[in-house]
Amino acid sequence: MISLRARPVGPTSSPRDSRSRARWCSARSRTPFFSSARRSSTGWRGSPATGCSSPTSRWHDATREVILVGEQARAQNTISLCMDKLKSSIEEANAAVIKERKKNVSLLQLIFPAEIAERLWLGAQIDAKTYPEVTMLFSDIVGFTSICSRATPFMVINMLENLYKHFDELCGFFDVYKVETIGDAYCVASGLHRASMYDAHKVAWMALRMIETCTLYNTHDGQHIKMRIGIHTGTVLAGVVGRKMPRYCLFGHNVTIANKFESGSEACKINISPTTREWLVKNPDYCFQLDARDAACMPKEFTESHGLTCYFLEGYKHPTLSSECPLKEHIEEAMKQTLLDTNESITVEVTQ
Repeated sequence: MISLRARPVGPTSSPRDSRSRARWCSARSRTPFFSSARRSSTGWRGSPATGCSSPTSRWHDATREVILVGEQARAQNTISLCMDKLKSSIEEANAAVIKERKKNVSLLQLIFPAEIAERLWLGAQIDAKTYPEVTMLFSDIVGFTSICSRATPFMVINMLENLYKHFDELCGFFDVYKVETIGDAYCVASGLHRASMYDAHKVAWMALRMIETCTLYNTHDGQHIKMRIGIHTGTVLAGVVGRKMPRYCLFGHNVTIANKFESGSEACKINISPTTREWLVKNPDYCFQLDARDAACMPKEFTESHGLTCYFLEGYKHPTLSSECPLKEHIEEAMKQTLLDTNESITVEVTQ
């Protein structure tokens, strides 16, 4: 900056010099060195504090804005990454919950029908319900008490485990519900969780396969296991009983009747009631081999037994197969036919 200092008027200065300096300062005040015209031509911006401007001020402001935009973009990118990780964690946790839910429901479905298991898992109240035309099967092992007296507990448990494991596979194949297993008693029912016109057929086919399966297993002393089976169709009341280790139980007079038909059966025989027989013969495309018994074999508890009798189910032959084919093939062909009629599918394969 150029500094001009007036020299004092004194003996060394002349009036003429003083007048010249006064005129020069007056002209300078009217036209400053840093005029607005000069500032506009150079593009500088003046500083309020100093009255002067720097040519790098504009570039300094632009750089600061670029830095702020970059920091904002990095912050947004960091937040986006955190949100993606959080979303992924939530999705993984949700998938794990769904997987555990399916596992729990699957475990419940081993004990209860699918619809009841789903409602139990959701904590809904299960009310007892009446089911018409339910076909029930009761079975036990002939001479089981004698077998237990001659065998060790381990032998008995091992025998029942091998036998009933095969029966459980049959339940899946025929899509019937296993009600319970008490000792040597094995009970199934059809028409509870999914009613159809072939409920009695499925239970009858399963009974035939159960008798056939018994020939594959022996007692501890090498004798074939012999079972007797009773089948009856009627109206029952079903509901969940208990809070600790709950059970899906069947109640009603027809449950007692079904048990009586099992008690009135014989070794390696299937005793069926008149009501079950009516369902089996409704469709002529399914040929069950039935042998009528004496009317005296009817249970006394069967109040509608006047003029009726029970039957032994001796076998089954499907019309489309040769009579020389084994029983298993006849039953499997019949199952395929029922599934075509009802648009269903087999989900469990029977293993020998």
